Amino acid sequence: MTKYWILGLVLAVGCLPEREERVEGEPGGVTPEGTAPERTGTDDATGRQGTDDATGTYGTDGTTGAPGTAAPGTMPGATQPRAGQESAAQVLTDLHQQYIHELALAGLAQEKATDPNIKSYADRITQERTQADTDLTKLVNSKGMSWAQADTTRYATQTATIERLRGLTGTDFEQAYVAEVLDAGDKTVAIVEQLTAVEDQDVKDYIDRIHPIVLQQRDAARQLKVKTGT
Repeated sequence: MTKYWILGLVLAVGCLPEREERVEGEPGGVTPEGTAPERTGTDDATGRQGTDDATGTYGTDGTTGAPGTAAPGTMPGATQPRAGQESAAQVLTDLHQQYIHELALAGLAQEKATDPNIKSYADRITQERTQADTDLTKLVNSKGMSWAQADTTRYATQTATIERLRGLTGTDFEQAYVAEVLDAGDKTVAIVEQLTAVEDQDVKDYIDRIHPIVLQQRDAARQLKVKTGT
């Protein structure tokens, strides 16, 4: 009896349909090496093409990728400049250099000037520009940025001005100094107003705070010209 039962089981197994073979290249198939078929599309979690997110850099389209250090010369939230416009990083650097220039002028005035109006103005510039530049530097560092690299000619005029005034004394110095602070005041206001287009909220907060200060200082420079009669 056992012999007939085993024979029946063998015949039943032999009647089962054969397993369908999957053809390479068809959906659900496997590659010859037994690995999963090559995926298409991107691995970016955003669904957009980007660079390796582990680097924390911007993606290839300039906007995607995991949060991290901003691409050189850019700032998160900064309006992309049109042709002929400066980048936000460059304008921030220009403002930093302008502060340094005004502080150098003030230092010469404190050393060389005898007119109390000039000395008083120089003291005010020293205090307010020092604070403004300290705050600006903290802002740039907080964004993971660095000062933009510029060729040596970009700030050559400022350097030449300081050297020229260093060689002057007495009334000649005071007249030249007042002329330079008038020009410097106009340039500082112009640079600050360039930054009003930047969308980054921290930059906007800084500009909103500093804009009225530089306008007041420009007015003070104009009043200085009247007071000194230069």
